[in-house]
Amino acid sequence: MPVTLPYCAGKSHNRATKDAHLAREDGNRKMPSLFRLLFVLCALTGLVLGGLYILATRFEPRQQTISKPVPGVKIRR
Repeated sequence: MPVTLPYCAGKSHNRATKDAHLAREDGNRKMPSLFRLLFVLCALTGLVLGGLYILATRFEPRQQTISKPVPGVKIRR
């Protein structure tokens, strides 16, 4: 939807442009895209770190002994 910029007497071009971009039909202001991006990235990072914390504190691996032969190594007895 194209945005038409109104002529605003007494306002500079930057102020009129900013007002036209921030105002919507319902009167709400929309969130700037940089803040929206940062908010989404921080929320996703929080979810990932929270999941890692839960996995690290709630689940313990079973302790077991593992022995595998190493190829090319001879043990002297």
